[in-house]
Amino acid sequence: MFYPALAGLIPTGDYRFSAMTLDTQKLNDLASESNQTDVSAISLHAYAGLADRFLILPHGASVGRNYGPVLIAGKPMTVADLAGKRIAIPGLKTTAWLILKLMVPDVQPVVVPIEPFYRIFDAISSGEVDAGLVIHEGRLIYQERGFHLVADTGQWWHQTYGLPLPLGVNVIRRGLGKKVIREVSAILKDSIRFSLDHRDAMIRKWVKEDPRGIQELADYNRVDDYLALYANADTASMTSELKKACQMVLDEGFKAGIIPKKVKIDWA
Repeated sequence: MFYPALAGLIPTGDYRFSAMTLDTQKLNDLASESNQTDVSAISLHAYAGLADRFLILPHGASVGRNYGPVLIAGKPMTVADLAGKRIAIPGLKTTAWLILKLMVPDVQPVVVPIEPFYRIFDAISSGEVDAGLVIHEGRLIYQERGFHLVADTGQWWHQTYGLPLPLGVNVIRRGLGKKVIREVSAILKDSIRFSLDHRDAMIRKWVKEDPRGIQELADYNRVDDYLALYANADTASMTSELKKACQMVLDEGFKAGIIPKKVKIDWA
């Protein structure tokens, strides 16, 4: 999404960008703990605790339409079997955990970092946890590793609320001021659009330079499948339906006692 802005493939005016790549929970923590982050990808769930300092940008989202993070186990299980079980999750402020908590209120979370990606597979195999909530790359390969699907959180969300599931959003610091926010937002929107318009070249560059040590993903077709899930038209622009879904996630989290106070989203 941001390579065009970083590499000078699009005009950025007087603005220059430096980037840091971290896993989902670390990005949530960085935005929460530091005043040095101007723009960040974070979990929508995490925004509930950051709304006083950040606005959500109307682009850059990761959205599942009748799909999302998957709950997997080392043996066949049902959602009903999860009650009271230890579940590996990527972080307590991730949207994946919020949705799972709505699905099964009485599971026991065990935070397992998503980097390295295979750590959650090891936790299930060793018996450290009974099941695991898989996001990002692991979603594509869990079956090849011998694990069983218990539930797809995005399917559950769609069946329950009839809406897409917004998982991650991009936020921008309120303190930058209206002018900077408006101009930076426009640049980032152009960067996303450039990447989508030149998707093949961007994917091939990613495969060549950043396979993340995952042999199964060091392949154009596999990366193409992965990005089709979460870097698409929904990433380019927030529709009214998607904005409604974002607010619904936070409202349902509040009603369930997962989010401590009601939060109204402010959009950049």
